[in-house]
Amino acid sequence: MTLPLSDEKASTWLAHAVFDALCGSWRFERSIPGQATMNGHARFDGQGDGQLLYRESGLLRLDNGRTCQAYRSYVYRRLPDGFSVWFDEPEPRLFHEVRLAWDGEALGGQATHPCGADRYDTSYAFRPDGSFVVRHAVVGPRKGYVSTTVFHRDAQDADAAAAA
Repeated sequence: MTLPLSDEKASTWLAHAVFDALCGSWRFERSIPGQATMNGHARFDGQGDGQLLYRESGLLRLDNGRTCQAYRSYVYRRLPDGFSVWFDEPEPRLFHEVRLAWDGEALGGQATHPCGADRYDTSYAFRPDGSFVVRHAVVGPRKGYVSTTVFHRDAQDADAAAAA
């Protein structure tokens, strides 16, 4: 049986399903060519009212051989056709809003964030296999790099979901 959904309604339904599926634990690999790599774990925890608290931690390896622990957190908020991402601060500031749409291969969206004279152009791709990719292309007088992060469901969360 097929549902008679328009592309817009299907994208909205998929956007809600993706947002809900983010909850739980993930592992990630991040690459910033010519600068660093990072491997770590991330977690999305429901905060009520259509919000998820995102926290990541991992080992950052600079190309010069130095390593350090790195941490980051954001608040994701559900939108009718995607989500917004906010800096997790006492007075949250908007990082960007993402509208999701199906492109035939993945559910994806783009957003832009000005940071002084620099600009973050971000894309998200939520793949049918359950993984997703976040890519930041950062350009400006003080910054110039591309950061690509690939997320895969943490094995324990994947096992629990399969058993449910």
